[in-house]
Amino acid sequence: MKHLKILPFILLAVSAISCGGDDEQTFVMPQQTFLVSKNTVIVKSSSEVYSSSDYAYDGANQLTSELTLFDSKTYSRNTSGKIYKITTLDSGSTIETVFTYQPDGKLASETLSYNGTTSERREYSYFSNRYEEKVFNSNNENVIRYEYYYTADGKNIGEIKQFSGNGDAYTRTTIEYDNRMGVNTLAPFSQLPEPFYNANNAVIRITRNPDEAIIETRETQFTFNELGYPVKADDGTFIRNLEYIAK
Repeated sequence: MKHLKILPFILLAVSAISCGGDDEQTFVMPQQTFLVSKNTVIVKSSSEVYSSSDYAYDGANQLTSELTLFDSKTYSRNTSGKIYKITTLDSGSTIETVFTYQPDGKLASETLSYNGTTSERREYSYFSNRYEEKVFNSNNENVIRYEYYYTADGKNIGEIKQFSGNGDAYTRTTIEYDNRMGVNTLAPFSQLPEPFYNANNAVIRITRNPDEAIIETRETQFTFNELGYPVKADDGTFIRNLEYIAK
């Protein structure tokens, strides 16, 4: 995992200019790239800031660092341009998350360590209709397993099953989406190491227990700016605001 402001946008196209006689020539400005510069989450009931992230990019619009309310993160990339390590400095502790990739570029694993000691590892495997995630603790025990099923059009994750270790019982979450520009298609979220990036925004999530009884329903309302970029998400408990910079 907000009343936000969006920086002023420049005009993207210039109307036709007369070029002698009846000939006309149309000039189109290169379309700008908009990057998320700030991501703020507010507790709706109290307006208290729950979390806040400011993102920095290099000249190629690649995420380089992140400053939050509690820590700072530095993103390191491999020769293919993929993020292979996130270094977090938090109150004197160094937290490293190291990522590996399959030959086809898909995320293979992620390992979390605190001050050099491994605390958690995640492994990913891929299938035609889903991908799977296994979570291992510091003792290398498989404590949680997830199955993520793609929607029929392959653009989003439509169902998630969560298993306890290698057991057969699971909770099941079904997800419905809008047809608008998805948050995960935007930098920096589209650059962060993930096994899959949803194309649209999840607007309804329903979670059922192993007996198929509904235990949670969450609806999220999204607000978009005049260019179609998501700027606010409200799920009734938290409000998420996104601010952008133009490149």
